[in-house]
Amino acid sequence: MVIPKKILLHSTSHTISDEMYGADGKLYRVSYMVNDAFIPVKSHAAEVEMLQVYSPDGKSGNEGDIPYIAIQEDDDVYGGVALFEETSRVDAAYEVIPLSGKFMFKAKMEYYGDVMYFYGYKRCGDPYQCSGLCLVYPKEYIGTENERLLMQVLDEAAESYTEEFLNDDSSSFSEPTSENQADVPNKVLQIAVKSAAIIKRIRLIAGLAVIAGILIYLLITNISDKFSVHHIVQLDGSEKTISEFTPDEANDILNAFDIIIPEDEKNARLVSFIRGDRYDKITSYIIEIDGINDYIAFFTANSDRELGRSVNETDTRNTDTKYYITYHERIVNESKSRDSSKNTEAINNIAELFERLYSKQ
Repeated sequence: MVIPKKILLHSTSHTISDEMYGADGKLYRVSYMVNDAFIPVKSHAAEVEMLQVYSPDGKSGNEGDIPYIAIQEDDDVYGGVALFEETSRVDAAYEVIPLSGKFMFKAKMEYYGDVMYFYGYKRCGDPYQCSGLCLVYPKEYIGTENERLLMQVLDEAAESYTEEFLNDDSSSFSEPTSENQADVPNKVLQIAVKSAAIIKRIRLIAGLAVIAGILIYLLITNISDKFSVHHIVQLDGSEKTISEFTPDEANDILNAFDIIIPEDEKNARLVSFIRGDRYDKITSYIIEIDGINDYIAFFTANSDRELGRSVNETDTRNTDTKYYITYHERIVNESKSRDSSKNTEAINNIAELFERLYSKQ
């Protein structure tokens, strides 16, 4: 995968639609219009639906490519919508704009080293179906014309978004006629009504439990924020992590990433070397450094690094939270590097070093 240098949009759009179940088992047709520079791609992730990836030639596009547009219900989106409903905040987002109508808000947040711009809402009349109409794009686009164009595409998609209730003719959704009612024993009807009420009650209790759990988690997280350092790149727990190194191994890792720690930073230390796989196509290698006192001097010392800047340098969040200094490199498995002309050898060295050190654990 190569990140497009310039976003090229078409003058036309197409409608993407799918049938989804909402509250009380009702069937809806969900649809929105998207610029023809995006094409539909099959998603194998249950929390990602109606996936469209950027492909201006209309011929190529794969799951895992960015930029992409999709309806998502992953933890970041679900938690953000549930929290906003309770508090009018989305703590993980660095920009939130409340809305009225079919969408509750729109927001931007850091998302696995990229940026997610999304509209948060409750889908298909279901109070527990916290969803987002989402756009994911590279951090390199922040503040550029590419970002403006992509956000415009999602804004237009949100404007065209519709949910149409489908009048299912099957017996499970149709009202029984008086003749049918006469054939059904009253006890069966009563049991069915009671069962439906119990199911609704269970769903309500489960939904309230989820919201309560989220609020408790956020309360604990806010307390711990004052006393701990945090990951700036979001991790989902599936990553392989190396957190213990000999001094020589730590030097090898820093050299592989081409990182210089200034001599006066006596407390600086490498705390983790991480590998994460995404969509079976992108492999990310991440290092985290703690104990730096002078961030500006550290970034200046590493300003000539060919592989790029620290994630902290490109992050736009305005927050007092303390994060590890993080460097994040990717390998796209099909082409080995999104910047193969310059960085392939260096990133491959990082990959080989990780596998060697991880095998010793």
